Amino acid sequence: MSGLTDSEVDEVKGLLLKVDGLISELAGRAGLVNEDGKIELGFDPSRRLMVVDVVGTLDECRFTFDGLHVSKEIARQYYRKTDWFRDVEEAKKKAEKEGVEDWKKLVKTKPPKLDPELRKIISQMYKATANGMTKRKMFNFQNLADIIKKYKANTPEPKEYSVGAL
Repeated sequence: MSGLTDSEVDEVKGLLLKVDGLISELAGRAGLVNEDGKIELGFDPSRRLMVVDVVGTLDECRFTFDGLHVSKEIARQYYRKTDWFRDVEEAKKKAEKEGVEDWKKLVKTKPPKLDPELRKIISQMYKATANGMTKRKMFNFQNLADIIKKYKANTPEPKEYSVGAL
């Protein structure tokens, strides 16, 4: 079904395990657990297998620190509590029920801006993670554990927006 030969499937599995191990090792340097790594593979013109996208970033993988998601999942959780998200879910249901292909046209609201304090904390998480994974001080930030404590203590709730407010 995938068009891969048995040896190519074995090669893919081997590369996946190798890259996943590397991601887990680097994540561990920053105190993170690699819960769900993602990589994209492709073939070059000579049909040699290669990694074709970035690996091991907070955008590509799901990492946790002491059970807390440290990835773009933090922003997703924030947006799931907004009127916009509820509008998106309703639009998807309506589109499916009415056979509308582009559900996005049915969304009446726009996503609210990310809370400035949360945006700052997420940025600090990314930078502290980069420092931890590389064992270099590329950014002048406290360690990830301190940023996580700040996040847990100050998690801003999204402001509820009505259609007319946007």
